[in-house]
Amino acid sequence: MKTPILSVVIPTYNRLAYLKQTLDVLLPQVTDEVEVIISDNCSPDATWEYLEMLEGKVQRFRQETNVGADKNIVSCLSRGQGKYVWLLCDDDLPCSNAIESLLKAIREFDHPPILILKSQWYDFKHTPYDSAPVHTEWHSFGRDQYLEHISYFFAVCSGIVVCRDRVDNDFIQKWIGTFHTPAAIVLSTVGKSNQAVVSDRPLMICRGGGSGGYDALTVFSKNMLDLFKACAGMGYSRRVMERVYDEELRDHMPCLIRNWPITMRGLSNLIISSYRFKSFYTAVIPVLLKVIFMKIYFILRLYPINQLRKLKKKRKIL
Repeated sequence: MKTPILSVVIPTYNRLAYLKQTLDVLLPQVTDEVEVIISDNCSPDATWEYLEMLEGKVQRFRQETNVGADKNIVSCLSRGQGKYVWLLCDDDLPCSNAIESLLKAIREFDHPPILILKSQWYDFKHTPYDSAPVHTEWHSFGRDQYLEHISYFFAVCSGIVVCRDRVDNDFIQKWIGTFHTPAAIVLSTVGKSNQAVVSDRPLMICRGGGSGGYDALTVFSKNMLDLFKACAGMGYSRRVMERVYDEELRDHMPCLIRNWPITMRGLSNLIISSYRFKSFYTAVIPVLLKVIFMKIYFILRLYPINQLRKLKKKRKIL
């Protein structure tokens, strides 16, 4: 059997309906140069039973216990035999010719260290899918040019196709538990090789709005800034990294504040990490104040109603 060039490895947990949709658009694209591997993080739903039905079409691995999202993602890097590993999330949808385009780019750029597929973002409920192929050009960037081009979207897991031999496993291990292992893979690989090959057009549909199970304000403030600091010695410009972080505060953080639970830990980390940046004052604080005001308003509005209910209950008892 021919050794595959590309291992498409999908970390999954308890999202069988979305995993089926992903495989429905992925499996028809598979050639003898490609293998598909699923790493199941001990899902309690029927994921494993479904994968058993795909015998011969996919390889499957199951964690004995739930090891957390980061460890499951890192384990994907050692799965399979392909020279390249594509970390495809279980709820995202590649375009109908994504694999063909990837293999072409790998050859065109003489086996680069990492390739990045741009993405379009939709929510879980309203996710369109057009089966028409997407024709894109690919371009090579140096480390700073890559960050300036892609901005904070470097953290998108499903866009990562990395050469297995170019991964700094020791560095990545340090970021398990931060929910930034995909970002650590990208920044360390691009930083040390000074090259990333990026698609012109989106080849992925990514679903936003998942729970994630993490403190979003901490992950996208303190943890992101810590990762930037750790990668500073890999040749990146401090000015470029600070600009990307400021763009994260301006464009992404307000959305997180509006849609994710705000914890005291997350709020504290956001303030300590971001008070030096302009967008903290122009974009983050206005949204924070609005969200906090609305929470207080609803609490005060509900308080008299709750007190009245308690009074009625007390009268009934008497």
